[in-house]
Amino acid sequence: MVVVTRLALTFSSLAQLRQWLLPASALDHHDLVEVGRVAWSVWLVAHVVPFASCLTKAQACQILLARRGIDSTLCLGVREGNSGALEAHAWLICEDRLVLGGEEGRVPSFRRLADLGPVR
Repeated sequence: MVVVTRLALTFSSLAQLRQWLLPASALDHHDLVEVGRVAWSVWLVAHVVPFASCLTKAQACQILLARRGIDSTLCLGVREGNSGALEAHAWLICEDRLVLGGEEGRVPSFRRLADLGPVR
């Protein structure tokens, strides 16, 4: 899924990717052990996929979780970097817990611009 997500983000838009690959709905089921397993697998595979960005990892993980009936939210944010340039970041949360995309202390420094839940 990481490879498919990376390719889809290269050749199409995030909106099209979500429409094509994200299931129409997910249940309000949250097996945190399964969430951790899926997130770890995505994180591990992403290390061998060229240019697997935070958006690639977070979106791939959201798709895999939704296919297991687990709701999650893809968060997009920005912050001002040390050089003054804007830095973008994507992370995934499930039940208000950070699943993928950095340490708990890093994410609050980003201003959330969008929360993308499952497609309904």
